Amino acid sequence: MKNFLGTAKRIFTVLIMIIAVGMMIFTVVSVSTFNRNDRKLFGYKAFVILSDSMKATDFAAGDVVLIKSVDPATLQEGDTLITLANGTKKAVKDLTSGEELLVWNFETGKYDSAPIVFVDSDGYADYEVIHVCFSDGSEVKVVYEHGFFDYDMGKYVYINASTLNDYIGHRFVKQSNIASNNYKTVTLESVYTTTSKEKVYSPVTFRHLCYFTNGVLSMSGGISGLFNIFEVDTETMTYDHVKMQHDIQQYGLLTVNDYDGMITQEAFDAFNGAWLGIAVGKGLLTWGEIAYLAERYIPLMT
Repeated sequence: MKNFLGTAKRIFTVLIMIIAVGMMIFTVVSVSTFNRNDRKLFGYKAFVILSDSMKATDFAAGDVVLIKSVDPATLQEGDTLITLANGTKKAVKDLTSGEELLVWNFETGKYDSAPIVFVDSDGYADYEVIHVCFSDGSEVKVVYEHGFFDYDMGKYVYINASTLNDYIGHRFVKQSNIASNNYKTVTLESVYTTTSKEKVYSPVTFRHLCYFTNGVLSMSGGISGLFNIFEVDTETMTYDHVKMQHDIQQYGLLTVNDYDGMITQEAFDAFNGAWLGIAVGKGLLTWGEIAYLAERYIPLMT
């Protein structure tokens, strides 16, 4: 018993010494690596937050941030990062219904938050993957199709197999300083396809429908007609309120009763059911397509 206690004591002492030496090495190296782009420790770069400008993203002055560069080619569809309401990012494969995401509110022209209504997904399979590459080095992997807010056109556009090169050179909206309500634009530089085994995820947020994918303002595929209902003034990144009111006066607003049991109150609220009559009037949707979308997606909300 004494031998056992003596051995355990020696092991514990050695572990404490190793931890202490490790902390000393980390402290010494950190002093020479913080906020230096050319210094790394085990592949990581260390930075100190110098101000509270990132407070909205849960980083405060004095916090230490460790970053490590990775090869984008090693990222899979499920590793695509989605920005949460607090500014942090999470792999799309780890998102759950009800989780709050960062969105853009075109009624106010500001960042906002909205809960996930559902996360649609397809199982692992061999897919044609569309690589959407922007001027700042960011990349989004797309299976089937994905919408991005085209700043030059003032609306969301779907990038899919039929539109691979249609938007090359266009500017798209990317999140910047959330606390200051700032965003930036990045240019779509290239689009190419590969084939790989993936699992596909598609979240949809309450009312706004959008979210930020690898920092780029985007929209899931498969819901065409539920957005781009009103014209957007890109100078303010808000709906053109004069034209919006004109559309409402021309086509009117629907109530859940107008759907004659086709959709629930929850779905009506989640997908801006009051506006869908305007979408039908403008030729963006048909009642048959609304019925299909209801049948397709309402079960995912439960």
